[in-house]
Amino acid sequence: MNDWLTYFWPQLLIPWRLVPGVFNLPWLYVLLQPIRLLGVTGAWLALVVMSAAGIWIIGRRLGLSRIRRVLVLASPCFVWGSWMGAFDGVFLLGFVAPASLAVFASLCKPQMNLAAGLDALRRRPAVAIAVGLVLVISAFAIWGWPFSVRDAVAEAGQIRPLWNWSPWPWGLAFAPLLLRARRLDELLLLSPLVAPYASVYSWIGPLLVMSSGRLVLAMVVWLLFWLRWLVMLAG
Repeated sequence: MNDWLTYFWPQLLIPWRLVPGVFNLPWLYVLLQPIRLLGVTGAWLALVVMSAAGIWIIGRRLGLSRIRRVLVLASPCFVWGSWMGAFDGVFLLGFVAPASLAVFASLCKPQMNLAAGLDALRRRPAVAIAVGLVLVISAFAIWGWPFSVRDAVAEAGQIRPLWNWSPWPWGLAFAPLLLRARRLDELLLLSPLVAPYASVYSWIGPLLVMSSGRLVLAMVVWLLFWLRWLVMLAG
C-alpha cells in the first residue's frame, strides 16, 4: 500500500493542503472525507471494494460474462493497483455518469477519463463547461491547483520509464479517434493511449474492452498484461 500510505491517506487527513506527489483534483479528497472515519485500513478496503464494483458495472455494460469480469479483477491493473492504494476502477463510472460527474472524473484522472470528459462536453456542453470552470477556478483559488502540482509533475518525470505504460508520443496518432469516439468501448479504450503518463491501473478500461473478444484472446491479453507488469518490476 505504498502510494496509499505515502500520498492518498495523508491527503485525506489534510484535505486543505496538497500533499507533495498528489496530482488529482483536490476536491476528490474532500468528497472522500466520510471514508476517513473508517481508519487507514478500513478506508483502503472501502476504496478497493468500490473500485471492484466500478469495474464490475462497466464490464456488465460492455456485455462481459462473469468469468471475463473476474479475469479483469485478477489482472495487474486491479490487483497491483489495489495493493498500491489506487482506486481507478471507481473513476470508470465517469463513463456512464451524468455530464457533471463525468467532467469531475475527467479532471481527477484524465489519463483514464479524458474521453469521458470530452463525451460530456459533446452531450451537455453548457453543463460540462460550467462544472469544469467551477471546479478548476475553485481548486485554483483554494489550493493553487493545477499549478501547485509542479513538484509532483517533476517527480513523475523521474519515474522509471517501464512504469509508464503510455505509448507517448506515438499514441497521439489516436487523438482524431478520441475526438470522434461515441461508443462506450471506444471511449474506454482511447484515453490512456494519448496520455503522456499512464500507469498500469490506468489500463483497466482498455483491458475491459480487450476482454470482450473471444475468451482465448481475452486470456492471452490477460497474460500479456501480467508479463508486462513483471517486466516493469524487473526494469
